[in-house]
Amino acid sequence: MSMSAAPESSPQVQRLPEERWFKAPSITPVVQRQVEPKVQMWQLLQRAGGGNEASGDLESRLNASKGGGSALAPEVRAFMEPRFGADFSAVRVHTGSEAVQMSKELGAQAFAYGSDIYFGPGKSPGNNELMAHELTHVVQQTGAVQRQVDSRHSTSLRKLSDSITQTSDSSIQCSFIATGDRARFLSIVNRIIGVQYEVRSDSAGNLSIVNKDVQGPPTSEASVLISLLQKVINDSNATTIQFIRGGSTPSQVLVGSYQLSTIDLDDVEAFGIGPQEGVSAAGKLAHEIEEQYQKQVNHQAYGTDTSGVHGSGVSLENAATGAIRGSQGPLQNLVQNPDGTLNFTITIPYTYPDGRVIDVTYNVQSNNVVSVTRTRRPQSH
Repeated sequence: MSMSAAPESSPQVQRLPEERWFKAPSITPVVQRQVEPKVQMWQLLQRAGGGNEASGDLESRLNASKGGGSALAPEVRAFMEPRFGADFSAVRVHTGSEAVQMSKELGAQAFAYGSDIYFGPGKSPGNNELMAHELTHVVQQTGAVQRQVDSRHSTSLRKLSDSITQTSDSSIQCSFIATGDRARFLSIVNRIIGVQYEVRSDSAGNLSIVNKDVQGPPTSEASVLISLLQKVINDSNATTIQFIRGGSTPSQVLVGSYQLSTIDLDDVEAFGIGPQEGVSAAGKLAHEIEEQYQKQVNHQAYGTDTSGVHGSGVSLENAATGAIRGSQGPLQNLVQNPDGTLNFTITIPYTYPDGRVIDVTYNVQSNNVVSVTRTRRPQSH
């Protein structure tokens, strides 16, 4: 996230004598830190302040504007791309009145949200320090450092890719592929779905779900998860998810990572196995798996609580929980750590059909959910 001009302490990239201002950090595609869409939005809304109504308004305006604006000027791309070693063809710049107003609300000369850059009053894209700083944040937020391919090889690479795709489609049955800590994932998911079904994995991580012919209906949250797993496993297109245990180290994954296709099982388990008031581990796991399925199979963008892959994930979470997830409250006790992870607490309400409202509060340290508390609101009579 960017809220001001480039910091003076940033290391230099391919600095030329006449470019004393150019201080964008060196970028290594394999290790460059990415910022999750939900973390980006939380950071921006926290900076904006003004309460839930104002924050919700800013969020809707940002999401409505994404992908609009205009492409980066050819002369700016020609100057910046070699210095970052990146392809900025997807970058969109916004200089209209709405971009100016949002920049004012955030107290910024300019700011980046994903691959969109918004400029404040009197600012515009150019070959300057502000532009370099914002492009740095585009790279950090999207992980979109793509070394440009020599045109002499692009055609042959495309043909090779097409050949591989055609071979894969004709000879490999794709499904749900689990990588990383498969054993921990299987342990958690099988504890949730109970005794009627069992999820299994072969040595390559291909998952299957088996009906064990045990009498008795599964719980409602187990039913949602079973139905989801069957859908993903039986699809002819692959969904691949990495499962990690992030609780012992700072993590760039907060419950689940849209960009990294990763789910942190320690975070999931923090919500509790088995039915809980408010959301449980089953609801969170269903949410994150559904997001990855919609992203990888249906190629949907992240979206909001009611759109895109995140909206689909919220719907599954609601179905598993039996309650409607409400709008999150403001971040409390927010601290950004030197490694880019966050410490904060956040509360999200869940409203049941009988009128109960359960406030679920996450305590997050270094992007890890370390505890979850639930508070029932007093009901009016």
